[in-house]
Amino acid sequence: MRKIIGIAGVGAMLAGVLAWQIASAQPAAAPSLVATADGQLRGKIEGGVVGFLGVPFAAPPVGALRWHEPMPVQPWKGVREAGQFGAPCAQAAMGWQDNVAAKSNEDCLYLNVWAPTHHSGPLPVLIFFPGGAYHGGSAEGLSAIEPSYDGGKLAARGIVVVTANYRLGMFGFLAHPELSRESPHHVSGNYALEDHIAALNWVKTNIARFGGDPAEVTISGQSAGAFSVGYLMTSPLAQGLFARAIAHSGTVLNRSGIPDLAQAEQAGVKFTKGFGVPDHGAIAALRKLPAAQLIKTMMANAAFHASEPRGAIVDGYVATEQPALMFQAGREAKVPLLVGNTARDGDEDSMGVSGTPKADKTLADKSRPITATHKVTPMDANAMKQVAAYYGNDAGLAAKAAKLYGDAKTTDPVDGDAANAFATDTDFRCGADMVAEWHARVAPTWQFQTSAGYEPLGAVHLWDMFYLFGWLKAPADQPRDKMLTDQMQGYWAAFVKSGDPNAPGLPSWPKAGAGRAYLDFTSNGAAAKMGLRAAACDLYAKKKEQDLAALGHAAH
Repeated sequence: MRKIIGIAGVGAMLAGVLAWQIASAQPAAAPSLVATADGQLRGKIEGGVVGFLGVPFAAPPVGALRWHEPMPVQPWKGVREAGQFGAPCAQAAMGWQDNVAAKSNEDCLYLNVWAPTHHSGPLPVLIFFPGGAYHGGSAEGLSAIEPSYDGGKLAARGIVVVTANYRLGMFGFLAHPELSRESPHHVSGNYALEDHIAALNWVKTNIARFGGDPAEVTISGQSAGAFSVGYLMTSPLAQGLFARAIAHSGTVLNRSGIPDLAQAEQAGVKFTKGFGVPDHGAIAALRKLPAAQLIKTMMANAAFHASEPRGAIVDGYVATEQPALMFQAGREAKVPLLVGNTARDGDEDSMGVSGTPKADKTLADKSRPITATHKVTPMDANAMKQVAAYYGNDAGLAAKAAKLYGDAKTTDPVDGDAANAFATDTDFRCGADMVAEWHARVAPTWQFQTSAGYEPLGAVHLWDMFYLFGWLKAPADQPRDKMLTDQMQGYWAAFVKSGDPNAPGLPSWPKAGAGRAYLDFTSNGAAAKMGLRAAACDLYAKKKEQDLAALGHAAH
């Protein structure tokens, strides 16, 4: 793909370098009219920041380009208005993002750029990939459960912010022998990751024109977007395109054993049969059908929907090895890293800052009781069965886990009920802890948790996006929320600028590593602590080491 879109025009690349040299030579005011390598854009200035929305970074992946690596943008003449977000990528309505799905479209490879209107020299860049379990969401945010991902307030901290769409579900991850045969690389299935890489190549070519520094790019993401950060850190196609990384609520350990190409192709053949197309020529037949029809057919059968491809694979091109094994061996990109979670990431019934019964109750309680006031509910019999099943392959670990999680006193109120603490430990928190310890051996690493929030919702999945992007709304409407926004944005901006989140006026954030230090964004502000859920995460680490040993044996 790099050969196709990364060097779509050598002249364009040279023009980008020239623009950067000019920008670094003199103070500049970021204009609302910018000439990219593909054409002119007109953005909108608001509050000291200029925003460019709906900027194409690859050709529309439609028709023959459905299930194809991203191709170069067709240059346009005249001025393209960049005042509205591009369409979200095609996706089924699943309740939490029906409003997003309603306006989704296959023509969706758009990104958004925000830059300070006045700056001196080139500015570092943060690019953000949103979450959505790889089958929903968009770079705009604002689904029923998400806050806004408008990067304007974060850019005002003296950085350039980019958010980018990428293909989802079957459109982003279908592998099939017919697709692999037509690929010049003899692979298929990782189209969404190739979209990430295309966006990074667009940044490399064009971001100097917006006042950004193409040599100082930080990749970041939340949930599925954070999975992608880990995959990019292990992909040979992404190396050299970023200098730092940030992962919110997701690591390569969430899906530690991803399928290989042969397995994914086999699953893809089975999946495409559900559309009633012929075995031979299946892809050509499916490309003739509208995306909406494919989605409708899939959603008519729950089992069919459950089999939808939506995850990265080891294809030998984008991903050459199991990412988790690469991290374990210290062979990921050796760049500074921030990695962490929210305290109740695992409360799957209440994910999101709005749109759930707990969120509604929290909104209604104007007294805003903080998470530290929560009364922990012990594990019930069904929850204990889940603990036993998770650790069931090792009787010793299972016994220790039963003792730990069976005692509600081992759960901090900020982590919610004991069952939620277990889910957060095994799905998010302890994976971040393990990756932080690994990566600290090869590059500077800082671990974090966001535990601030209000009852009964708490700091659930996505809650930290309030503080990162700064678009606060009820129930995050208290003075402490403004303080937490200032602190998180301050740390993140410092990291994007220097590779170290510490900055004057902020509490010291010690590095992760053998001492297992981390920063907790508590209801009283950021505080350095040690050993996040150490007893639980020690059990998790032992289990994961066993799992990875088996994965490594299978890989060889």
